[in-house]
Amino acid sequence: MTPRHAQQFVQLVDEFKVNAKSVAHLGIAKLLQIAQLPSDVDRSDFVSETHTIPSTGATKTVDEMTVRELREVKSALKAEREAREKAEAD
Repeated sequence: MTPRHAQQFVQLVDEFKVNAKSVAHLGIAKLLQIAQLPSDVDRSDFVSETHTIPSTGATKTVDEMTVRELREVKSALKAEREAREKAEAD
């Protein structure tokens, strides 16, 4: 195991130790994407809610998404947040 993989596993344990059973089925790649969400995003809500995939317009839950789709949703969330912060600053 590489040091990077070990760091990722530690990050997942720290992030999901409270509700590990509810997200264990998602797989490591999806869990890493969820763990990297901004700290003010509730991970439980994020996993249970439906999200619109920007490239296709489809609405899916995290369970139904591919890792690529999850990355798209994260990017859209980040862009939306940055636009909102910029508008508030202006």
